[in-house]
Amino acid sequence: MEGLAKVSEQFKEILKLNEPIKQMCAKFFKNQKSLLLLGRGGQFPTALEGALKIKEISYLHFIARGGRPIVICNYDDPEFSAAQTEKIEVPKTVDCLQGLLNVIPLQLISYWLAVGEGLNVDFPRNLAKSVTVE
Repeated sequence: MEGLAKVSEQFKEILKLNEPIKQMCAKFFKNQKSLLLLGRGGQFPTALEGALKIKEISYLHFIARGGRPIVICNYDDPEFSAAQTEKIEVPKTVDCLQGLLNVIPLQLISYWLAVGEGLNVDFPRNLAKSVTVE
């Protein structure tokens, strides 16, 4: 329950990353046609959702052929140092809520990739809404 009580403030903290993510997209992803998004353990579904969002909005293909990794990790994660890679740091929370925090940077990346390509993020092509009325 403590994790749930903190999640609202953690969302606000992550949204402060909007400008750095915008700059990262312009610097590292400009003119990219393929990206690779990885997730492990409980964050694998978050990676799948992020990949889907990026595909739907910015129409990028996902494959791996070398490149520079950009990592979304917890603050002060000993496995990733600033000297080794670009990273997006999000607050740590309980495992069952971590995906809620990790998906926000992926949504921002999706948005800025599409905007950078001049795409209309409000009306992505080939994406239809369906409504069922009973």
